[in-house]
Amino acid sequence: RGLLARGAHVVALEPGRTLASLARERLGAMDVTVRETTFEGFRGDGTPFDLVFAATSFHWLDAATRWQHSADQLAPHGALALATHATVRGGTFDDFYRTTSDLHERAGYQNSGEPERDEGELFDELRAASGDIASVWAVAEPESRSIRSDIADFFDPVVTWHSWSLRYDTDHAMGLLATFSPYLVLDVQRRREMFAQMRTLIDERFDGALTRRYVTILAVARRRSTTR
Repeated sequence: RGLLARGAHVVALEPGRTLASLARERLGAMDVTVRETTFEGFRGDGTPFDLVFAATSFHWLDAATRWQHSADQLAPHGALALATHATVRGGTFDDFYRTTSDLHERAGYQNSGEPERDEGELFDELRAASGDIASVWAVAEPESRSIRSDIADFFDPVVTWHSWSLRYDTDHAMGLLATFSPYLVLDVQRRREMFAQMRTLIDERFDGALTRRYVTILAVARRRSTTR
């Protein structure tokens, strides 16, 4: 919607039939085409794009082809723009995870959930990696760390970031936790009991709310006029 509001024509790629249908329903009156396909499977009509944009999704793409396929879709000097949110230390979610460490251990949850980096460490890593977009994105989305891009396809990226925090009441905090894969693979009864204890803890020790610190990161790299 933000791109559309700026006057762009958008070709949106969505591999799921239900979500593609929902997108068409909600955006049908706007200048958008929803294609039911993966990024790797997308083949346009030969007209290059000014921008390829992915938000909190680039790590899902095939690591062996995603950089080159992005470059192939772009007009000379078109841009690849990647956005994501990184969790950093500093919110009461951190205290909550430390308080529940024994509970997690008994449930067999190996990841404490506490962020590994503080804001300053993340900023330093982003500055150090700023020479190419693949290195930047390995810092921004560590799950993207894999096959390196052919950096000859892109100029050095422009990287910006913004730090902020979000307050979750008990229901929203538990709703967020319920989306995390390590909880989803737990035995249903064990997860139900664990979540009941966590809910009580948030209400009683954290006054019914937790805060989480985020850094939103945007990296934009223009394609060079020629590729391999």
